[in-house]
Amino acid sequence: LGTIAGAPGIKQDSAMSADFYGILLQTGAPILRDVRLRRALSLSLDVAALTRVVTHGTGVPDSSPVPAANAFYGAAERVLVKRDLATARALVKASGYRGEPIELMTSHSPPEMYDAAILVQAMARDAGINIEIVSLDWATQFARYSSGEYQATMFGFSARMDASQMFGVLIGDRATDPRKVWNSPQAIDLLHQSVVTGDRAERQKIFDRLDAQFRSEVPAIVLYNTRRVTALRTPVTGYRAWSAQTQRLWNVGLGAAR
Repeated sequence: LGTIAGAPGIKQDSAMSADFYGILLQTGAPILRDVRLRRALSLSLDVAALTRVVTHGTGVPDSSPVPAANAFYGAAERVLVKRDLATARALVKASGYRGEPIELMTSHSPPEMYDAAILVQAMARDAGINIEIVSLDWATQFARYSSGEYQATMFGFSARMDASQMFGVLIGDRATDPRKVWNSPQAIDLLHQSVVTGDRAERQKIFDRLDAQFRSEVPAIVLYNTRRVTALRTPVTGYRAWSAQTQRLWNVGLGAAR
């Protein structure tokens, strides 16, 4: 990126995206039913190091479904889950896990999803968790995600500008929508409250409660948010990157030719 931005006649603009990438977990699968093992997997990961590697230093590590670019990314959401191998190993032992392979589904689209899976596998091994990577083409992975036919899967959700929408990709009745990994009645109720409540302060409280419950139940592990980087010819004026990722060309023009 530095080379592109430093090239003659080229400049760069960027914005943090309101997305997130992470690991979805089938909490109903026998091997992942015990929340202690899911917490152990979360605590085995150094998400800051993983983010630096797979995003080439452009992303932001995140432990909340609320992206860093979102207006409701508050003090509670900002707390990053830190790697704690001692606690992770104790939780693994307490859960009764005996090293059975846990299939982590991934693909090379985008390529960082496969890179992230490799790092998750290596980090989890340090806590005694046996991750077995299953690499599929994107179409097959998406079909498996849509049907819920997996134990764990690397997955990314594109930018959504409201925190209710971000929680909404996870929360729901799995019996009617197999894509949902978090079917807690309390979470479903809180999500509904966040949609019908108009007061900003009250919504922040709801999102804080959802974030705390998410970290406790671990239906998924959020890893990072990406950054939208755009290279521009220097005569281009008025361009601004946007957290929603879509290119906006309002008031964009060309300056004097050089």
